[in-house]
Amino acid sequence: MAGAAAEAVVIGELAPATDPEQLAFEVEALTRIADAYSLLLEEPAAYETAPAP
Repeated sequence: MAGAAAEAVVIGELAPATDPEQLAFEVEALTRIADAYSLLLEEPAAYETAPAP
């Protein structure tokens, strides 16, 4: 994911000041908490609110 973010910075899709490693970390963290929320709390809303690919 960090590679994709770095490429997005190069082609201008993300701001030049974007830290690709930090962005990848934060996206991963959000994904993991959504997964935990859904599985541990038996709450499918975490996935229902996510945009479709």
